[in-house]
Amino acid sequence: MLHGANALRIQSREHPDGWGLGWYVGRVPQVVRSLSAAHGDEDFEHVGSFVTASTILAHLRKASVGAVSLVNTHPFEWGPWLFAHNGTISDWRLISPAVETRIDAGLRAKLRGETDSERCFYLFLTCLADRCDP
Repeated sequence: MLHGANALRIQSREHPDGWGLGWYVGRVPQVVRSLSAAHGDEDFEHVGSFVTASTILAHLRKASVGAVSLVNTHPFEWGPWLFAHNGTISDWRLISPAVETRIDAGLRAKLRGETDSERCFYLFLTCLADRCDP
């Protein structure tokens, strides 16, 4: 994350619109987010230096859908799940109404941000709940 030619701190120069880290302590997800670019954020270096986990989900944001805000910064969390998405879904404005209607109403009420990623996460959770036992 911090050192090396392709470290996340270096990549954040091209993805400056915030960062987020998610990891698990036992089975409980932990999430830290910031609106600062990782390469200039002391918190990124601090968190990156103390987090040790078998699973870490790191995301650098280059805003395309949704404003630069904490509610739009990945990873997203629900129950035991963490989710991040890199990229932009083509024709999002055209398909977003259809995606939103397929999200479970209870999950749809939990939407906080404006991103395609958060909606895809809740759609994934909806499909998972439809096909899996709790």
